[in-house]
Amino acid sequence: MIPLVAALLSLLIQFSFWSPFLATDMMVSLFSGAVPVLFMGGIASTMASLTQKADIAGVI
Repeated sequence: MIPLVAALLSLLIQFSFWSPFLATDMMVSLFSGAVPVLFMGGIASTMASLTQKADIAGVI
């Protein structure tokens, strides 16, 4: 029973030591995945609003 508790404790300590790094790694990958999508969405919405304005102005 004691070795099991000791093994669980050591695992918990290792996990709590590594979890901030894992969390930041996940956040970085999420952020780097979200930025291009947001960027492309912003470009698309800007283009759409520009064409709408031009359409209203009677250019197109």
